[in-house]
Amino acid sequence: MWESVIQIEKPAFGFYHSDKLMLTELKQRCSKADLEPYPQMQILLDSMKVHVDFIQQERRGVDQDKVLIEKSLDSNGKIPKNSEAAKVAKNLKSRYDDLLKKLYAEQKNVEQYHTQFENLKMLHRISIQTFDQYNVQFIKEMHSFEDELVAQGSAIAKRKGQFANKRSEMTTEAVAAEQLIIDELEEIYKLTDGKILQVGNFQDRIQANEGEEIIYFGPGIALPYILQSLSSEMESLVSMIDSFKMLCNE
Repeated sequence: MWESVIQIEKPAFGFYHSDKLMLTELKQRCSKADLEPYPQMQILLDSMKVHVDFIQQERRGVDQDKVLIEKSLDSNGKIPKNSEAAKVAKNLKSRYDDLLKKLYAEQKNVEQYHTQFENLKMLHRISIQTFDQYNVQFIKEMHSFEDELVAQGSAIAKRKGQFANKRSEMTTEAVAAEQLIIDELEEIYKLTDGKILQVGNFQDRIQANEGEEIIYFGPGIALPYILQSLSSEMESLVSMIDSFKMLCNE
């Protein structure tokens, strides 16, 4: 029975402990502790604690009974008849099924609160990463940006080809308008190329921090300065790519 109770307690306490550590770190890093969803997360954590405390209280009671029974065992490893330990063992046996059902129900409650806690994290984009993990994600995004640059070059070449084929059939005004669009696309291409090189230079700075710090993402939490700068540059790069796509549709 003792092992069964431990198997119920371990995951319940694990959920509570990990969520408590997460919320503590978030609050320490947040400029406003009353910013949502942190108050909601605290309510869930407090609710979780009630059920975890109940499970641990019952486990401590079983621990005490276990110690008493083990101390009373005779040389053959049996409980002496009519002893206090025998009465305790009989009582444990009689309430074993009901107690486990009750503890499993408490564990289920903890899991439900933990699930709600995780859902709030997802809804508000709360997460943690190491610099190592962030660097892997950064490299993938850089490859994506480089693919976009290749696509821009192809789009410009295709548009120039189409323009050359139909130019003789176009009015002077249409030729001027199309040439202006192509010039603008080429300018954005150059700017995008330069920005990709600029953003790529952050990789060495990110790698220099690998293994040193955990990055927390969430409402009201300021990123490390290097990531604030990188985020601003990447937003600018995404804006350039979007502008190119919009212009291509004209």
